[in-house]
Amino acid sequence: MKRILIVSPSKSFRERNSHLLVRSDFQITAVESGREALQHHRNNPFDIVVSELLLRDMGGDELCSLLRESQGRDGLSFIMVCYDIPAEIERVKRSMANYCITKPVQPVQLLKAVGDFASAKMLRDKRVPLRVKVKTVREGIGFYCISHDVSLTGILIETEEKLQLNEMIDCGFSLPGFGTIETKGETVRYVRMVDGRYKYGVQFSGLTRDDRHKIGQYVDSISADKTLAGQVDS
Repeated sequence: MKRILIVSPSKSFRERNSHLLVRSDFQITAVESGREALQHHRNNPFDIVVSELLLRDMGGDELCSLLRESQGRDGLSFIMVCYDIPAEIERVKRSMANYCITKPVQPVQLLKAVGDFASAKMLRDKRVPLRVKVKTVREGIGFYCISHDVSLTGILIETEEKLQLNEMIDCGFSLPGFGTIETKGETVRYVRMVDGRYKYGVQFSGLTRDDRHKIGQYVDSISADKTLAGQVDS
């Protein structure tokens, strides 16, 4: 379920767009200030934020920047709403928002923007099996790991090596049928198994467009194979 936050000092804006975005796979929260938005996000991060540029306690551009600091650019989609005047448009352009909608908000435009970002996040989060050797380098020292799965955002690896959380490493591996990937990554979670080995969730950092395309193609191909297998079995 995708979590969506609506931020506006206007009660009618919050209510109108909350009703507009209601779907079974969306959880909607609406608040009137940047401070409330930050508090809610700290407790349970949102996937998509729809915020007005002009809030009572801070600008929507400042709110966007603060949320990015806590979650990173790839983990959050930010839609900014402003008036169609040069000064406000320029502020949105300088901000870290993904998308700009001008007032009056057209329901079709907002629905499309939210739908596109929700679909993109589902694709980024989709993990598929990948069992290959991963050449890993940290501080100039190389070793090999075994991967378990991969997505557009990261890879799950297994190794005897003890890594630190938030440690930056270099990863190199092959995607069967789609070529090789060379990228940096950050260890964001781990679990120690009963045999003493470790599994690490590694979040990609700085994937090239070409590598992102390769991973996307691989994920789609495995997902399609699973769907076809399920249709045959049924």
